[in-house]
Amino acid sequence: DKSYSDYTLLRARMADRASWPHHVLSFAKEWEMWKQDHDYCDFEDLIERCRDMKTHANENPSVIYLDEAQDSSSSELALASQWAEHCNLVMIGDPDQAIFEWRGANPKGVFGDGLPDEHVKVLGQSYRVPRSVRDCAINWISAIRDRKPVTYQARPAEGFVERVAFDYKAGITLLKKVVSLRGRGTKSVMVIGSC
Repeated sequence: DKSYSDYTLLRARMADRASWPHHVLSFAKEWEMWKQDHDYCDFEDLIERCRDMKTHANENPSVIYLDEAQDSSSSELALASQWAEHCNLVMIGDPDQAIFEWRGANPKGVFGDGLPDEHVKVLGQSYRVPRSVRDCAINWISAIRDRKPVTYQARPAEGFVERVAFDYKAGITLLKKVVSLRGRGTKSVMVIGSC
């Protein structure tokens, strides 16, 4: 439902309710009353409650590792930052793999311009991506103008890239292609598709 999706996205982005569209405000009123009447909460409620309680992270860790940080929403990053007031926060992620902006992820909140270079460590060696795949990926991602380029080494294999046109309904076509490649002695096959 569009109203629920918009509502969830605006909350994850911590957008001021005064800026929410009328249909979202209408939905929010009904949804929040229903949750209150039944003593239910949704995922964003859990994040907000933790932030509002201004608590430490559970068990008071000395370090929090936030993996796939590029896919964290503004509200999740705000909670992590709040917890980081009492411990060290290590954010692990790859801005080139940011695919969850549709749900409020904020990769710029993690990898923005304000991050000092000495706080950034790039893993310079891939142990799974062969050279041809790395070169294809770098060529493709380089079309994005406002990204910081990174250098990494491929694993010591040439590999090959083959584009196969298919859609989600033609999975058997892709499966036959993978089986055919394996039958010709290819040890591993990586399939990458847009989401």
